[in-house]
Amino acid sequence: MVNAEFEKEILRREAAYRLKPQDSISVTVVAQPGFSQTPVIVKNDGYIDLLLGRFLVAGLTTAEAEQTIATQQKEFQNVELRIVVAVVAPASEVVWVAGEVQRPSVVTLRPGMSAMEAVFEAGGNLPSGKLREILLIREGPDRTRHIRYVNLKIKEEDLTLLPRDMVYVPRTVVANIATFLDQYIYRLTPVSYITPVLMYSSLAP
Repeated sequence: MVNAEFEKEILRREAAYRLKPQDSISVTVVAQPGFSQTPVIVKNDGYIDLLLGRFLVAGLTTAEAEQTIATQQKEFQNVELRIVVAVVAPASEVVWVAGEVQRPSVVTLRPGMSAMEAVFEAGGNLPSGKLREILLIREGPDRTRHIRYVNLKIKEEDLTLLPRDMVYVPRTVVANIATFLDQYIYRLTPVSYITPVLMYSSLAP
């Protein structure tokens, strides 16, 4: 199943979530609740402002952020603290929906959003859209892109999207034939030429 193919990648991303600007987090100072703060917004420059000081956390996992705050605090004030960082609300993530949909666009990713739901967010597929063979393009850990064909007509094959996924709805074979006829036959063939032929065909026994 397609879901099984991506299961490890989903788990890996959840475990290795890295903080980014506009994330809302909580910072708990164990045994010193007066220094704990929530929510704390990661600023666009990647820093957070705490009662303990200013710390760069963007690009770090929560465990790495905990270590960074504790280490720097010890260097500045020679006090060893136990820090717990948790994500309260992640900043909005997006996916791209392209191809044969009503509104090809960037779609805000909701927790648990499926490929079919993303297509609906883009206005649904056009009649020329081939839902039986959409392309899911996903970035791997080594920055390479992996492509899978997914049949959205089969509910079990629909899958949960991850940030920065791309869903591409291709054209059906019928739509491609119609485009070919329109571009290379109807538009390039003079009307004065095809009309007599049609008239002759209609009069022929």
